Amino acid sequence: MAAAGILGMGAERSHATPADDLTGTLNVSTFKQTSYLTAYYLQRFAPAGLKINLIETTSNTDAIDALVTGSIDVGYMGVIACIIAASRGRPLQAVASVASRTTRVMVRADSPYKTIADLKGKTVGIAKATNQDIIFRELVREAGLDPKKDIDFILVPTPSQVAALADHTVEAVSTSEPNGSILLLSGIGRELVKHVNHTRVGNPGILVALTADLIAKRPALAQMFVTMHAKTTIWMLHNTEQLITDFAKMARLKEDVVRLAMSNTAHHYNINDTYMHNITELSDSLVDANYLAAGYDVRKAFDLQFLPAARKAAGEVV
Repeated sequence: MAAAGILGMGAERSHATPADDLTGTLNVSTFKQTSYLTAYYLQRFAPAGLKINLIETTSNTDAIDALVTGSIDVGYMGVIACIIAASRGRPLQAVASVASRTTRVMVRADSPYKTIADLKGKTVGIAKATNQDIIFRELVREAGLDPKKDIDFILVPTPSQVAALADHTVEAVSTSEPNGSILLLSGIGRELVKHVNHTRVGNPGILVALTADLIAKRPALAQMFVTMHAKTTIWMLHNTEQLITDFAKMARLKEDVVRLAMSNTAHHYNINDTYMHNITELSDSLVDANYLAAGYDVRKAFDLQFLPAARKAAGEVV
Protein backbone atom coordinates (compact mmCIF):
# COMPACT_ATOMS: atom_id res chain seq x y z
CA MET A 1 0.00 0.00 0.00
CA ALA A 2 1.21 3.48 -0.77
CA ALA A 3 0.16 6.88 0.50
CA ALA A 4 -1.57 8.96 -2.15
CA GLY A 5 -0.41 12.55 -2.32
CA ILE A 6 -1.91 14.03 -5.49
CA LEU A 7 -4.79 15.74 -3.70
CA GLY A 8 -2.71 16.81 -0.73
CA MET A 9 -2.96 13.74 1.50
CA GLY A 10 -0.17 13.19 3.99
CA ALA A 11 1.61 10.04 5.11
CA GLU A 12 0.97 10.05 8.86
CA ARG A 13 -0.19 6.77 10.39
CA SER A 14 -1.33 8.05 13.82
CA HIS A 15 -5.06 7.48 14.35
CA ALA A 16 -7.83 9.70 15.60
CA THR A 17 -7.85 8.92 19.32
CA PRO A 18 -10.74 7.76 21.51
CA ALA A 19 -10.09 10.76 23.78
CA ASP A 20 -11.04 13.12 20.98
CA ASP A 21 -13.07 11.25 18.36
CA LEU A 22 -13.28 14.13 15.88
CA THR A 23 -9.66 15.25 15.70
CA GLY A 24 -6.37 13.68 14.71
CA THR A 25 -5.70 11.60 11.60
CA LEU A 26 -8.18 9.24 9.98
CA ASN A 27 -6.48 6.60 7.84
CA VAL A 28 -8.64 5.68 4.85
CA SER A 29 -7.92 3.07 2.18
CA THR A 30 -9.17 3.28 -1.39
CA PHE A 31 -8.32 2.19 -4.95
CA LYS A 32 -7.24 4.21 -7.96
CA GLN A 33 -10.48 3.57 -9.85
CA THR A 34 -13.36 5.84 -10.86
CA SER A 35 -15.77 4.06 -8.50
CA TYR A 36 -13.52 4.82 -5.52
CA LEU A 37 -13.04 8.54 -6.04
CA THR A 38 -15.07 9.63 -3.00
CA ALA A 39 -12.16 9.00 -0.65
CA TYR A 40 -9.98 11.50 -2.48
CA TYR A 41 -12.35 14.37 -1.64
CA LEU A 42 -13.25 13.59 1.98
CA GLN A 43 -10.94 16.29 3.30
CA ARG A 44 -13.25 18.94 1.85
CA PHE A 45 -15.89 18.00 4.40
CA ALA A 46 -13.72 16.94 7.32
CA PRO A 47 -14.22 18.93 10.55
CA ALA A 48 -11.47 21.25 11.72
CA GLY A 49 -8.70 19.28 13.37
CA LEU A 50 -9.27 16.06 11.44
CA LYS A 51 -6.85 15.07 8.70
CA ILE A 52 -7.67 12.41 6.13
CA ASN A 53 -4.66 10.24 5.36
CA LEU A 54 -5.38 8.39 2.14
CA ILE A 55 -3.77 5.01 1.44
CA GLU A 56 -4.14 3.29 -1.93
CA THR A 57 -4.56 -0.49 -1.99
CA THR A 58 -4.50 -2.86 -4.95
CA SER A 59 -6.84 -5.59 -3.68
CA ASN A 60 -9.84 -6.02 -1.44
CA THR A 61 -7.80 -8.46 0.64
CA ASP A 62 -5.26 -5.73 1.39
CA ALA A 63 -8.01 -3.31 2.37
CA ILE A 64 -9.74 -5.81 4.66
CA ASP A 65 -6.50 -6.93 6.31
CA ALA A 66 -5.47 -3.33 6.93
CA LEU A 67 -8.87 -2.52 8.42
CA VAL A 68 -9.15 -5.44 10.85
CA THR A 69 -5.53 -5.15 11.98
CA GLY A 70 -5.91 -1.47 12.74
CA SER A 71 -3.57 -0.13 10.06
CA ILE A 72 -6.48 1.92 8.72
CA ASP A 73 -9.68 3.26 10.26
CA VAL A 74 -11.92 3.19 7.17
CA GLY A 75 -11.89 0.88 4.17
CA TYR A 76 -13.47 1.44 0.77
CA MET A 77 -13.98 -1.99 -0.80
CA GLY A 78 -16.20 -4.21 -2.92
CA VAL A 79 -19.57 -5.29 -1.52
CA ILE A 80 -18.80 -8.94 -2.23
CA ALA A 81 -15.43 -8.92 -0.49
CA CYS A 82 -16.93 -7.25 2.56
CA ILE A 83 -19.77 -9.79 2.82
CA ILE A 84 -17.41 -12.74 2.44
CA ALA A 85 -15.04 -11.34 5.08
CA ALA A 86 -17.87 -10.70 7.54
CA SER A 87 -19.27 -14.19 6.97
CA ARG A 88 -15.89 -15.63 7.95
CA GLY A 89 -15.85 -13.79 11.25
CA ARG A 90 -13.79 -10.76 10.35
CA PRO A 91 -15.04 -7.89 12.53
CA LEU A 92 -16.10 -5.30 9.97
CA GLN A 93 -19.41 -3.84 8.87
CA ALA A 94 -20.57 -1.81 5.88
CA VAL A 95 -21.95 1.59 6.81
CA ALA A 96 -22.74 3.18 3.42
CA SER A 97 -22.69 2.48 -0.31
CA VAL A 98 -20.15 4.17 -2.58
CA ALA A 99 -20.62 3.42 -6.28
CA SER A 100 -21.83 0.89 -8.85
CA ARG A 101 -21.77 0.02 -12.56
CA THR A 102 -18.19 0.09 -14.06
CA THR A 103 -18.14 -3.54 -15.30
CA ARG A 104 -17.16 -4.26 -18.91
CA VAL A 105 -16.57 -7.69 -20.44
CA MET A 106 -13.77 -7.17 -22.94
CA VAL A 107 -12.14 -9.20 -25.69
CA ARG A 108 -9.42 -8.13 -28.10
CA ALA A 109 -10.63 -6.00 -30.97
CA ASP A 110 -9.62 -8.64 -33.53
CA SER A 111 -10.93 -11.66 -31.63
CA PRO A 112 -13.53 -13.94 -33.25
CA TYR A 113 -15.79 -14.06 -30.20
CA LYS A 114 -19.28 -12.61 -30.58
CA THR A 115 -21.13 -13.88 -27.50
CA ILE A 116 -20.45 -15.10 -23.97
CA ALA A 117 -21.15 -18.65 -25.18
CA ASP A 118 -18.20 -18.33 -27.58
CA LEU A 119 -15.89 -18.22 -24.55
CA LYS A 120 -16.56 -21.86 -23.66
CA GLY A 121 -13.19 -23.46 -22.88
CA LYS A 122 -11.37 -20.12 -23.18
CA THR A 123 -9.22 -18.24 -20.67
CA VAL A 124 -10.93 -15.33 -18.93
CA GLY A 125 -9.13 -12.98 -16.57
CA ILE A 126 -10.89 -12.01 -13.35
CA ALA A 127 -10.01 -10.56 -9.97
CA LYS A 128 -11.43 -13.11 -7.53
CA ALA A 129 -14.54 -12.28 -5.49
CA THR A 130 -15.11 -8.92 -7.16
CA ASN A 131 -18.24 -7.51 -8.76
CA GLN A 132 -16.76 -8.31 -12.15
CA ASP A 133 -16.14 -11.92 -11.14
CA ILE A 134 -19.71 -12.55 -9.97
CA ILE A 135 -21.38 -10.60 -12.77
CA PHE A 136 -19.42 -12.57 -15.36
CA ARG A 137 -20.30 -15.89 -13.73
CA GLU A 138 -23.98 -14.95 -13.96
CA LEU A 139 -23.62 -13.99 -17.64
CA VAL A 140 -21.99 -17.37 -18.29
CA ARG A 141 -24.85 -19.15 -16.54
CA GLU A 142 -27.37 -17.09 -18.53
CA ALA A 143 -25.63 -18.21 -21.74
CA GLY A 144 -26.32 -21.83 -20.85
CA LEU A 145 -22.80 -22.64 -19.66
CA ASP A 146 -21.49 -23.82 -16.31
CA PRO A 147 -19.03 -21.27 -14.92
CA LYS A 148 -17.34 -24.00 -12.86
CA LYS A 149 -16.67 -26.26 -15.86
CA ASP A 150 -16.90 -24.31 -19.10
CA ILE A 151 -14.63 -21.31 -18.46
CA ASP A 152 -10.90 -21.42 -17.76
CA PHE A 153 -10.66 -18.65 -15.17
CA ILE A 154 -7.27 -16.99 -14.73
CA LEU A 155 -6.82 -14.84 -11.63
CA VAL A 156 -5.50 -11.48 -12.76
CA PRO A 157 -5.29 -8.48 -10.39
CA THR A 158 -7.37 -5.57 -11.66
CA PRO A 159 -4.34 -3.31 -12.37
CA SER A 160 -2.86 -6.04 -14.63
CA GLN A 161 -5.93 -6.86 -16.68
CA VAL A 162 -5.31 -4.46 -19.56
CA ALA A 163 -1.87 -5.96 -20.13
CA ALA A 164 -3.18 -9.52 -19.73
CA LEU A 165 -5.66 -9.04 -22.55
CA ALA A 166 -3.24 -7.11 -24.77
CA ASP A 167 -0.44 -9.70 -24.52
CA HIS A 168 -2.77 -12.69 -25.09
CA THR A 169 -2.39 -14.06 -21.56
CA VAL A 170 -6.19 -14.36 -21.60
CA GLU A 171 -8.86 -14.27 -24.29
CA ALA A 172 -11.21 -12.02 -22.33
CA VAL A 173 -11.40 -10.02 -19.12
CA SER A 174 -14.30 -9.03 -16.93
CA THR A 175 -12.91 -5.75 -15.72
CA SER A 176 -13.76 -2.46 -14.06
CA GLU A 177 -13.15 1.15 -14.95
CA PRO A 178 -10.96 2.74 -16.09
CA ASN A 179 -9.61 -0.51 -17.58
CA GLY A 180 -12.59 -1.00 -19.86
CA SER A 181 -12.36 2.50 -21.26
CA ILE A 182 -8.59 2.23 -21.70
CA LEU A 183 -9.06 -0.93 -23.75
CA LEU A 184 -11.83 0.61 -25.83
CA LEU A 185 -10.17 3.92 -26.68
CA SER A 186 -6.72 2.41 -27.23
CA GLY A 187 -8.19 0.10 -29.85
CA ILE A 188 -6.92 -2.98 -28.01
CA GLY A 189 -10.33 -4.25 -27.00
CA ARG A 190 -14.05 -4.22 -27.63
CA GLU A 191 -17.03 -5.03 -25.46
CA LEU A 192 -18.30 -8.55 -25.90
CA VAL A 193 -21.71 -7.64 -24.48
CA LYS A 194 -23.21 -4.20 -23.95
CA HIS A 195 -25.50 -4.97 -21.03
CA VAL A 196 -24.16 -6.75 -17.97
CA ASN A 197 -26.28 -5.58 -15.04
CA HIS A 198 -29.53 -7.44 -15.71
CA THR A 199 -28.80 -10.80 -14.06
CA ARG A 200 -30.03 -11.89 -10.63
CA VAL A 201 -27.06 -10.15 -8.93
CA GLY A 202 -27.70 -6.78 -10.59
CA ASN A 203 -24.69 -4.58 -9.91
CA PRO A 204 -23.37 -5.13 -6.38
CA GLY A 205 -20.94 -2.21 -6.42
CA ILE A 206 -18.69 -0.66 -3.82
CA LEU A 207 -19.20 0.20 -0.16
CA VAL A 208 -17.32 1.62 2.79
CA ALA A 209 -16.71 -0.33 5.97
CA LEU A 210 -15.61 0.27 9.55
CA THR A 211 -14.59 -2.20 12.22
CA ALA A 212 -17.25 -3.36 14.64
CA ASP A 213 -14.99 -2.14 17.45
CA LEU A 214 -14.84 1.41 16.11
CA ILE A 215 -18.63 1.47 15.68
CA ALA A 216 -19.18 0.26 19.24
CA LYS A 217 -16.56 2.35 21.01
CA ARG A 218 -16.41 5.51 18.88
CA PRO A 219 -19.92 6.07 17.48
CA ALA A 220 -19.40 9.83 17.18
CA LEU A 221 -16.46 9.23 14.86
CA ALA A 222 -18.45 6.68 12.86
CA GLN A 223 -21.35 9.12 12.46
CA MET A 224 -19.02 11.94 11.51
CA PHE A 225 -17.42 9.79 8.84
CA VAL A 226 -20.67 8.57 7.27
CA THR A 227 -21.99 12.14 7.16
CA MET A 228 -18.74 13.34 5.62
CA HIS A 229 -18.93 10.54 3.04
CA ALA A 230 -22.51 11.49 2.13
CA LYS A 231 -21.71 15.19 1.76
CA THR A 232 -18.67 14.38 -0.36
CA THR A 233 -20.74 12.19 -2.66
CA ILE A 234 -23.30 14.94 -3.26
CA TRP A 235 -20.53 17.44 -3.99
CA MET A 236 -19.01 15.02 -6.51
CA LEU A 237 -22.28 14.67 -8.39
CA HIS A 238 -22.28 18.44 -8.94
CA ASN A 239 -18.60 18.64 -9.93
CA THR A 240 -18.11 15.92 -12.52
CA GLU A 241 -15.73 17.94 -14.68
CA GLN A 242 -13.36 18.46 -11.76
CA LEU A 243 -13.41 14.73 -11.04
CA ILE A 244 -12.49 14.01 -14.64
CA THR A 245 -9.63 16.51 -14.63
CA ASP A 246 -8.30 15.35 -11.27
CA PHE A 247 -8.47 11.63 -12.01
CA ALA A 248 -6.83 12.08 -15.41
CA LYS A 249 -3.85 13.69 -13.67
CA MET A 250 -3.82 11.18 -10.82
CA ALA A 251 -3.97 8.11 -13.06
CA ARG A 252 -1.96 9.67 -15.91
CA LEU A 253 -4.75 9.04 -18.37
CA LYS A 254 -6.21 11.08 -21.18
CA GLU A 255 -9.35 12.96 -20.25
CA ASP A 256 -11.40 11.24 -22.96
CA VAL A 257 -10.62 7.89 -21.31
CA VAL A 258 -11.66 9.20 -17.90
CA ARG A 259 -14.80 10.80 -19.32
CA LEU A 260 -15.86 7.48 -20.84
CA ALA A 261 -15.05 5.65 -17.60
CA MET A 262 -17.07 8.17 -15.58
CA SER A 263 -20.05 7.67 -17.90
CA ASN A 264 -19.98 4.03 -16.77
CA THR A 265 -19.72 4.86 -13.06
CA ALA A 266 -22.55 5.77 -10.66
CA HIS A 267 -21.66 7.34 -7.31
CA HIS A 268 -24.03 7.18 -4.34
CA TYR A 269 -24.01 6.74 -0.57
CA ASN A 270 -27.44 5.55 0.53
CA ILE A 271 -28.57 2.03 1.35
CA ASN A 272 -32.31 1.46 1.21
CA ASP A 273 -34.69 -1.52 1.28
CA THR A 274 -34.24 -2.17 -2.45
CA TYR A 275 -30.47 -2.23 -2.04
CA MET A 276 -30.71 -4.73 0.81
CA HIS A 277 -33.14 -6.91 -1.15
CA ASN A 278 -30.63 -7.05 -4.01
CA ILE A 279 -27.87 -7.94 -1.56
CA THR A 280 -29.85 -10.91 -0.28
CA GLU A 281 -30.35 -12.05 -3.89
CA LEU A 282 -26.60 -11.77 -4.38
CA SER A 283 -25.99 -14.30 -1.62
CA ASP A 284 -27.32 -17.15 -3.78
CA SER A 285 -24.73 -16.43 -6.44
CA LEU A 286 -21.96 -16.26 -3.84
CA VAL A 287 -23.01 -19.65 -2.49
CA ASP A 288 -22.99 -21.10 -6.03
CA ALA A 289 -19.44 -19.80 -6.52
CA ASN A 290 -18.36 -21.38 -3.21
CA TYR A 291 -17.52 -17.96 -1.82
CA LEU A 292 -20.20 -17.97 0.88
CA ALA A 293 -21.57 -20.66 3.18
CA ALA A 294 -25.22 -21.46 2.65
CA GLY A 295 -27.46 -19.97 5.31
CA TYR A 296 -25.38 -16.89 6.13
CA ASP A 297 -27.57 -13.82 6.61
CA VAL A 298 -25.78 -11.15 4.54
CA ARG A 299 -27.61 -8.41 6.45
CA LYS A 300 -25.25 -9.09 9.35
CA ALA A 301 -22.47 -7.47 7.32
CA PHE A 302 -24.27 -4.09 7.42
CA ASP A 303 -24.80 -1.45 10.11
CA LEU A 304 -27.05 1.29 8.76
CA GLN A 305 -27.63 3.28 11.95
CA PHE A 306 -25.60 6.28 10.77
CA LEU A 307 -27.36 6.84 7.45
CA PRO A 308 -30.50 8.73 8.64
CA ALA A 309 -28.45 11.59 10.09
CA ALA A 310 -26.12 11.52 7.06
CA ARG A 311 -29.08 11.82 4.67
CA LYS A 312 -30.40 14.80 6.60
CA ALA A 313 -27.01 16.53 6.64
CA ALA A 314 -26.30 15.85 2.94
CA GLY A 315 -29.63 17.30 1.84
CA GLU A 316 -29.90 14.95 -1.14
CA VAL A 317 -30.33 11.19 -1.21
CA VAL A 318 -28.56 9.10 -3.85
